[in-house]
Amino acid sequence: MAVWQFTVTYIPTNWAKGNNYSTLNLYDDNGYFVTSTTWLNRQPLTNFKELLSEVLPVTDSWSCDMLL
Repeated sequence: MAVWQFTVTYIPTNWAKGNNYSTLNLYDDNGYFVTSTTWLNRQPLTNFKELLSEVLPVTDSWSCDMLL
């Protein structure tokens, strides 16, 4: 991996506030980083693609299931 590559993970604000901004609940019993539970019953607005495109440009992906 190049030094300029990194992963950004979005976590809902209300989840972060509800967990006192602690990251302990972001790891499963095996120590793996898991954020899927943070989005249960907290789905983003339906126009999230448009909101993100105001900040970051959209680009082509190698997968039709992935948004870059």
